[in-house]
Amino acid sequence: MTDQPIHIFHHIPKCGGTSVRYLLGQWFQIIEDYRKGWSMEYPEKVNLAAMQPHQCLCGHFELDGYHLYQRYPEVFTSDRYRVFTFVRDPLQVRLSLFKYSTSNGVPMHKSIEDALSDNTRFNFLARRFPVTMENYQSVLDKYFFIGIIEHGQDSMDILAAKLGKQPLPLPWENRTRQHTERMLTKESLPQELIEKFKHDHALDYMIYDYCLDKFRKEMANPTT
Repeated sequence: MTDQPIHIFHHIPKCGGTSVRYLLGQWFQIIEDYRKGWSMEYPEKVNLAAMQPHQCLCGHFELDGYHLYQRYPEVFTSDRYRVFTFVRDPLQVRLSLFKYSTSNGVPMHKSIEDALSDNTRFNFLARRFPVTMENYQSVLDKYFFIGIIEHGQDSMDILAAKLGKQPLPLPWENRTRQHTERMLTKESLPQELIEKFKHDHALDYMIYDYCLDKFRKEMANPTT
């Protein structure tokens, strides 16, 4: 076993992971651990003990029983592993999910208003870690680094420095951001609807704000 750290990218859907993975592929050999398509089927677990420093494990880890802390509990209890992820403004995540399902011919809602009001999909980010209002800070503090996709290039530059890698320009492999930013207007999204969304997804905003605060501290005091 090597003493050098092994890295794990917790790829949260609709948070810029396609672009992040592209750059990770320039730095590491990517080891995938994603469920197969839209199915509930996961591949065999990766033998983390056999991984090498030039490799990086990537996966969504988004289903109950397959969350990262369940599938590979050792990554949060051993100094050998460094887990990082990226998050995004919760409203932009929801708009991106709406656009993705619509453009792929499997629309889950008739309109953006319906998507924002869907009370069956509260706190998308919180359910991916998963966390509660009582433990979200302690869980997020276990991560080696959490980037902010709205500050994608700065986030990747910080991550490069922490990994000892050459900084590279971040490509936007998934262009959903541009689409959602055009949609996020006063004309298309009434302020009261946005405020209701923020109220309904309070935990996601607590997560996002906490990660944003940690990111700003990293920007102010960069470390390797």
